[in-house]
Amino acid sequence: MVIALALPMSLVAACGSDDDEDDGGSSGDDTSATVDVDTDGAEPDKVLLAAIVLAAGDVDVALAEGLVTADEVDLAAEALESGTLSDWMDQAITR
Repeated sequence: MVIALALPMSLVAACGSDDDEDDGGSSGDDTSATVDVDTDGAEPDKVLLAAIVLAAGDVDVALAEGLVTADEVDLAAEALESGTLSDWMDQAITR
């Protein structure tokens, strides 16, 4: 999980879900609460990487070097705006 270590603090805060406190102290073992995102062929870990690039990097360089695709950048931007980046993180972890 190198990606998680590289996340800027603002992204880490954005990844936190509002329902963390509402789980009654569950151990987190219940994977049925995982939300499936419409990946539309995108790899969740690449969408997370695109979010990092959007927040702290150069998108043009990442695209030119093939690190992420334009679709993954678009999905990351949507996830950042809608607060659903944690859903992408869940998908990346469960893959």
